[in-house]
Amino acid sequence: MFSNLFVKDKKAFTLVELVVVVGIIGILSAIAIPSFRNTVYKTRQKEATTLLSSYLRSAEAYYVEFGSIVQNTSELGHFLKITGCCSVCSWDHNPKYCKSNSPMNFNDRELVSWRTDNGLYTIAMHPQAEELIYFIAYPEHEMGFQGYGVAACFSGKYGIKKIIENNNNLEKITHPPGCGENNDDWVHP
Repeated sequence: MFSNLFVKDKKAFTLVELVVVVGIIGILSAIAIPSFRNTVYKTRQKEATTLLSSYLRSAEAYYVEFGSIVQNTSELGHFLKITGCCSVCSWDHNPKYCKSNSPMNFNDRELVSWRTDNGLYTIAMHPQAEELIYFIAYPEHEMGFQGYGVAACFSGKYGIKKIIENNNNLEKITHPPGCGENNDDWVHP
């Protein structure tokens, strides 16, 4: 009758067990969170890569049709609808601003730089010569300028379209290699 009074209840965790579980969760989160953040940045970079790839195709079509390299969004817009968040953006025009405002159509404007629809990248178009153009997608400050930029080029002279995704060295994006015949460090789209 009194035998159950002195038996301990075994249904709860001890303090040591709780500390061990919290420690394990802390270690796993320290490993997982940076990996998750990197995955998010790479996903956003793929969106920029897709945009630049479509801009390259449009620039190539323009070159074939008119015999010269596109100089601005008005010319690029002959074969593609160019939209973005804003053309002249301040720090106030962050991704939150872009999500709450409708994308603008840039086909009728002569722009060489604009912010993407979601505001995560600034696209810069750099016509270099009569037969060469670069497109560069710079990551915005909300991504911490992590170097997850994308650069692309089209050479009408050589018929080459190239794209490079950058993971850590922003210098390669700000000064991309040429689009000639001897640039093996570029990746074809």
